[in-house]
Amino acid sequence: SLTKLITLPTHRSCNEAYGRDEEYFVWALAPLAAGSTAADALNAYNASKFRSGLSVGLGLKTLREFEDRPSGLYLPSGLVVKRLEGQRIKRVVWKIVRGLYRHETGSVLPEATTFSVDIIEPHRSGPSEMDEFWEAIKAQPGKGVYAGVFDYKYLHAEADSEHLHGWGMLLWDKIMIFVGHLHPADAAT
Repeated sequence: SLTKLITLPTHRSCNEAYGRDEEYFVWALAPLAAGSTAADALNAYNASKFRSGLSVGLGLKTLREFEDRPSGLYLPSGLVVKRLEGQRIKRVVWKIVRGLYRHETGSVLPEATTFSVDIIEPHRSGPSEMDEFWEAIKAQPGKGVYAGVFDYKYLHAEADSEHLHGWGMLLWDKIMIFVGHLHPADAAT
């Protein structure tokens, strides 16, 4: 039963405006989480839709985003590059964060708030410039009820009289997404 899902009231038109980007988000990222129970079920569902003639264009588009020889380069054996439509991914991530912010604080996070996003797919190596902040977020308790599908952590920190909000999300037990933003009042000054 999914009775513990976080739901928020939204305008139908506002919510529907994200539909195509949300579908792309799932089709583009779920294959990167292959091997987890939730992602495997989602990938199988999308494959069955594709085989039955639904979402064929989207399926082909996201398959073409995988490249074994990007720009003619030879990658090490077994590696491929996955190109994403970053703005579409960021738009969905920001929608999720804005909903979580409302859930956590009771306040509305303006859509125009500046934020940073770091998506860490399985097997990624190399540090991010935000690693110290991301580690502080990872140390927070998990808040997701259905953690194998979606878990999140939240950190509200103060530094130099500015409030910084950090979010860590885990999708399908494999893909980590970190988002940082200033408190809306701090960002406006």
